[in-house]
Amino acid sequence: MYSNKNRDNEYINNLRDFIQRVYQITPITLKPAKRGYYGETWRLETAENTRYFLKMVYPAAHKLVYERSFPIIQHLCDHDIDFIRRRLVILIF
Repeated sequence: MYSNKNRDNEYINNLRDFIQRVYQITPITLKPAKRGYYGETWRLETAENTRYFLKMVYPAAHKLVYERSFPIIQHLCDHDIDFIRRRLVILIF
């Protein structure tokens, strides 16, 4: 579905602007990551070398699944599960 869409520079620049405006994060690099079927994924890096993984989810049924997973991810991080990144996801609907 969304996994095979190529995004042009205008789309990427609009996405950068949105991230900066909504999340107050200034992307230095924004590159496509391996994409899923129901959304888009991006790798973002800031000037401070902070890295984020962005997941953009479109179908309403899948949004709820992602939203419900965040407390679980936080619980795992809080209990020293170290293979899960704390700056894991910025979720854009």
